[in-house]
Amino acid sequence: MLSARAYSFRMQSRLAISLSWVGGYVNVVGWMTFATGVSHVSGNITHFGQGVLEVITHRKFSGAIFFGLLLLCFFLGAASSGLMTELARRSQDPEAGTVRLGLFPTLAPYLLPHVLPAVRARFPKLELLLVEEKTDVVLARLRDGRLDAGILALPLHDEQLHVEPLFEEPFVLAVPRTHRLAARADGLALRDLDREHLLLLEEGHCLRDQALDVCRLAGADERDGFRATSLETLRQMVAAGVGSTLLPVLAVQPPVPPSADVRLLSFRGKPPSREIAMVWRRSSAMSGFLSQLAAQFRALDPSLLEAPGGSPGRTKGKPKR
Repeated sequence: MLSARAYSFRMQSRLAISLSWVGGYVNVVGWMTFATGVSHVSGNITHFGQGVLEVITHRKFSGAIFFGLLLLCFFLGAASSGLMTELARRSQDPEAGTVRLGLFPTLAPYLLPHVLPAVRARFPKLELLLVEEKTDVVLARLRDGRLDAGILALPLHDEQLHVEPLFEEPFVLAVPRTHRLAARADGLALRDLDREHLLLLEEGHCLRDQALDVCRLAGADERDGFRATSLETLRQMVAAGVGSTLLPVLAVQPPVPPSADVRLLSFRGKPPSREIAMVWRRSSAMSGFLSQLAAQFRALDPSLLEAPGGSPGRTKGKPKR
């Protein structure tokens, strides 16, 4: 029979326990790394448990401490059917499990159709849970452990987050077909937006802030008396002849159908754009796998980032650490 000291030389393991009491129910989530590979377990982890998991998984335990924690996990885990079996299975296959990924509303429906098939092909055993929320909500859930990663627009001012740049997405100007700029065929300069009154989203959308930055550079401003709740509402208002707006280029690519009542105008030279990145907690025990997942999003077809008749966006080759 192996002693605890001998066992520590045979197996380097990391373990964390998350406890939450809801109506007397005890939820135990473990995460272990064996010499044969790395596993991760995500799921319904409480704020407290997530922090414990990420601190412990960066420390090494002696065999005796590990053995004691293992026994504790075993007894507490009796309430959770099949937990130890699931841990053992995932320790042999790091790409099997659940990842909770948050995206913001003006990106998710336009990006996901182009990348999810490749993600499913690359990680066939992965359960990818997608959460669409505004940026502030995604960040809050990232910080408290309810999300494992997020795909957001930069900049983000949070030193606790690792940032993995994915691509740069240009904007196009959407105008009604009767607009004074609708006949332009040679592309726009920012100064062409001088004194334009653009339709914008309501507060809380990062696209609103991005569009306001472009307005300040171009001498444009926001149209008074109207703020849309979604990108599709903006598109319909432009088609109805109410005004013009800025749209991210993925939002005008198939499978989004074109509108005969909307003219899309690209910008000459370097167009206004937004930088998209995948982010996660620097302390995350899933960092290695999340880097692989980010690479699948970064492999987005570059032609999808080309504005109609204009300059292409850019995919990002080197991550920021």
